[in-house]
Amino acid sequence: MVNMFKNFASEPYRYADKVTYHRLVSQGMTCISQNDIDGLRQVVGQLFRIYAWDDGGEENIASMANILRG
Repeated sequence: MVNMFKNFASEPYRYADKVTYHRLVSQGMTCISQNDIDGLRQVVGQLFRIYAWDDGGEENIASMANILRG
């Protein structure tokens, strides 16, 4: 989950809503520092929803949905 968060956080150009992106990245970093994996899972889910996918996004969406469900 941490690596998934870091992957999403490393691509700020994929988010139109920069304010929400920065808020979620901050929340995610807090979750990591507190070892709050459930909270981090929620943050990753929110980043996932506002992420601007390119071609092939359907495959990514299916695999991410399975991971986020736990």
